[in-house]
Amino acid sequence: MNDSDWLDAVAVAMAIVPTAYSRNKMFAFYKKPEVRRARDRSRAMRSLARELAGRLGRVSDIELEQKGDTWTLRYRIPSVRLGRTAELTKAELACIVHLVGSFGAEARWAPALEGVLDITLARLPDQLRPTGS
Repeated sequence: MNDSDWLDAVAVAMAIVPTAYSRNKMFAFYKKPEVRRARDRSRAMRSLARELAGRLGRVSDIELEQKGDTWTLRYRIPSVRLGRTAELTKAELACIVHLVGSFGAEARWAPALEGVLDITLARLPDQLRPTGS
């Protein structure tokens, strides 16, 4: 498994189930730089999803562009004068779409990404698979 597979799988798991990995019980796990990067990415995905679900106000000018394996997401929230751009993997985009739905909104701007999360999470070793959602 290459680094990007590992990072995508751990970051997606942490974003979907933020309490899946106890830092106190898994101290050595969290000391790994790639796990810290995955945690940062999971936080960014949750933040993007909350904003896209309308937490800060109505979202406008949503643009989604694919270049190779990378997706670029751009949007604005005029009420707070916020413009945001994020470069995402396909797994991260699928996770954000899932989270937007779990936060009570629809991601009509996104392509169909069924199965991407299942494939991504299947890359995790059994002992790291989250049990909740």
